[in-house]
This record gives sequence, structure tokens and C-alpha cells, in this order.
Amino acid sequence: DDDRHPLWELIRWSLTANHELAEIETLRLAAITLTWVFTASSCLLRDTATKALISIFVNRPQLIPGVLSRFQDVDDLYIMERICPAVLGVIARYTSGEDIKASAIAVYQAVSSRQTPQLNINLRDYARAVIEYALQKGCLDESINVDKCRPPYHSEWPLLDTAKEEIERIAEKSGGRQILLSALDWGDFARYEIEPKVHHFTSIPLDQSKPLNNEERENAFIKELSSWDIEKQKAFENFKSAVEEKNASLRIETGSGADFHIGFSYSEEKVERAKQSEEIFLSLLREKERKLYEQFMLPVLVPDKVPYEDRTLPVFDANFAKRWVTKKTYEYGWNKDLFPDDRGQHGVARDRPRVERIGKKYQWLALFEFMARLTDNVWVIGGWPGRAIVYDHP
Repeated sequence: DDDRHPLWELIRWSLTANHELAEIETLRLAAITLTWVFTASSCLLRDTATKALISIFVNRPQLIPGVLSRFQDVDDLYIMERICPAVLGVIARYTSGEDIKASAIAVYQAVSSRQTPQLNINLRDYARAVIEYALQKGCLDESINVDKCRPPYHSEWPLLDTAKEEIERIAEKSGGRQILLSALDWGDFARYEIEPKVHHFTSIPLDQSKPLNNEERENAFIKELSSWDIEKQKAFENFKSAVEEKNASLRIETGSGADFHIGFSYSEEKVERAKQSEEIFLSLLREKERKLYEQFMLPVLVPDKVPYEDRTLPVFDANFAKRWVTKKTYEYGWNKDLFPDDRGQHGVARDRPRVERIGKKYQWLALFEFMARLTDNVWVIGGWPGRAIVYDHP
């Protein structure tokens, strides 16, 4: 973070200089150097270098294909994760149609044309946005297969779980437990980054039937019910009405002082009516109809009779995610010999620090790979109320 460092000098020059006076080779070399800066674990340095690269590309968009080609196979995906938004930032500003077309071709060749695009959800989304923008502007080259640029992509599945004991052994062999403490169980990265993100994914593979939320379950059941005889339809309406009345009778009781408590109760009369109405309705059903009711409406109307995990969309196992991300982080190559003094510079509260540990950088890369694999293979939870969808965009 020393603003006298030569890299900061280069960034300031790239942001403020009159690039029209600079030779194209000077700008090409500056762009290459700025791109290597994206490997840094300093968020401020990486963010500012991204803006500096955009500044160069805006004035010399013909440099974009060469830079993309040069870095497309570098195994540190922090690099491509920043080149792609830089390209998007350039073409979304005043850029000629030919430059947009050439940039889209370069992104397609570097990312989307692969059998499996790089395993980083961020760079995939930015690369896809470049292609979509070129298509919207009528600048997409006919050689680009748009379908290959749109999710879901293809990646290995199913992922293998790892026992916590094995991760403990890996951490011991690496010479440091900081990654394990951060990304596993109740560590900060586990609680505030992995859990909230994984909560947006179901556990159901895309090659299985789409899981339904309660609204979709009820709609599916009502559609089936419409073909049943009138007596069953009326019995269901009575049952549903009784459940609604029972729910409306909810009472909340509280105490004060030493007797403070919170209690919930329903009208016994309404509870009994709902129970009897259900029994009458079920007595009219054949076995197949009863199974449809239990599959679609039981979690909606009588959730207490259904295991908690079956009442809503099945969310992906966050503990599995933590174990996978932790192991993958170590597999990137972190060990105490390479990084003997791996510490970050923390800001206020839980904000992302200005300079992160290399281990934390590897954690982010592992999490973004995990999310990329999930979007390729399982139903995602989107919208409100949450419903299962095929991942399309953030």
C-alpha cells in the first residue's frame, strides 16, 4: 500500500496520462504489467489497477485481444477475473462496432469456446456479459456460438466430500491451520462468505426434476384436483378453509419481569375443525390421490407433519461446501514454507481488509470455483419467494 511504489506510479500514469502521445508498445507493456498486478492480495491495488487497465484499453482497444490471449491460460484466475470486467468496462463506453466485435471474439476464444470455461463464477459472468453486449449492439461475429456463452456450462460432478479428519491432516502437513480455522465450521469465512452464498443453491442436480416451492406445489395440486369429482373438491375447500381459520386464531402470549416468556397457541376449536376436515377429505381419496396430496399439499397446509428439511426447497449442505472449499484452498499450494508471514491488514468491523492473506485469496478462488461448479450442475434458488431455476446471471 506504499503509494511511492513503482506500481502505483504506473497506475497513476495509466489513469491520467495522455495516451495518444504514448507509443503503442509502451501501452502494451504497461497493460501487461497492470494485468500481473491482478494477482495481488491487496483489494485496493487490484481495484485501481483494473481501472488503470480500462483507461489504457479505452484509448487502445486493439490491445485487448493480445492481452487476453497472453493470459488466458495462466492458472491464477484472479487475472482473468479482472481482465474480463475490464473489457466489459471498455466496450460499454464509447467504442466502435469493430472494436466491440474484436473484443468479443477475443473473450470468446479465451473463455467461452472451451469445453469447460475457467472455473470462476465471476469471470464467467463478465465474459458472458461481453458477448451479450456485443449481441445487443449488433456487433457479434458470426463465428461465435452464443449458446456456448450461456449457462449452464459443464464441469465435473458429483463433487467428492472430505472428512474433517483428513482436512486436519492436510493442514498439519502444510504447517498452518489459519485456512482451516477461517473456512471450516464457524470461522469468519465459513459463516460470512460460504454459508450465505451456498444458501442460494439447492441439492438437486439439474438432470433431476425441478424441486417446487410451496406456491408451485399448491398450483400443481390444484391442477390435479380440478379433474377430480366435485365431492372431493368441496371437501378440499372445506379443509383448506379450516386450516386458514386455525392459522388466523394464533395467539401470542408474553409475560413480564421474572415471568417473562413467549408462548404461541391456537384456538382448540379451530384446531379440531381443521383435523376433522382433513380426515374427511382423506377418506374420499384413492391411494394415488392421497400420495399426490402428501407430495404437494401436506408441506403447505400441515407442515408439522413433514420433516423440516422437506418443507421448503432443499438447500445445498453448507458443511459439505466448507469442507470442499477448505481442502481446495490447501490444494492450491499454500504452505508455511512458501508464506511464512502470511497476514492481512484489517479495516473496520467485518469489511474485507485492504490487504488479505494469500491463504484468504486462495479461499476466494476455491469458493468461486465451487460456485461455478454448482451453477453447472444443480438447481439454483432465485426470485422471491424462492423458486428453483437454472442459473443465468447474478
